[in-house]
Order: sequence, then structure tokens, then C-alpha cells
Amino acid sequence: MTAIVVTTLPSTMTRLGYLLLFGVGSTAAMAALSGLLGWPLARLGANVWFTRTVSLVVGCTSTALGLVWGVPTVGDAL
Repeated sequence: MTAIVVTTLPSTMTRLGYLLLFGVGSTAAMAALSGLLGWPLARLGANVWFTRTVSLVVGCTSTALGLVWGVPTVGDAL
């Protein structure tokens, strides 16, 4: 979408200004959302039970996805 908007702008300075404003706005928005979402997650991370549960779920999910995607690939290679 950004590329489409840039192509419709009349001058090079306008295009550069738009890209600069878009970049700064995107960076600020991502920083704000990271801060807003990171604060409660950091508080939950202090809870040992929560941390272990999340680690277990993520580990099991990663292992399952690795097997689902990896076994057919290894089977095809043999």
C-alpha cells in the first residue's frame, strides 16, 4: 500500500517526506504497542507457574510442528 501511495505523489520531496513520516509513525506505533503488551507479559513472567506452563506449551507445539513438517521431508529423502 505504501508503494502505491508513493507512486501517486507529485514530487520527489513529497515522496521522501511521506516515506519519512510513514517510517517514524510505524516505528512509534510499534514501540507503543510493544510497551503496552510487554508490561502485562513481564508481570506474568514473574509467576513461576505461568512461565513453566507457557514454556511447556511452546516446547510441545514446536516439537509437534517439527515432526509434522519434518517427518514427510525426511521420508521423501529416503
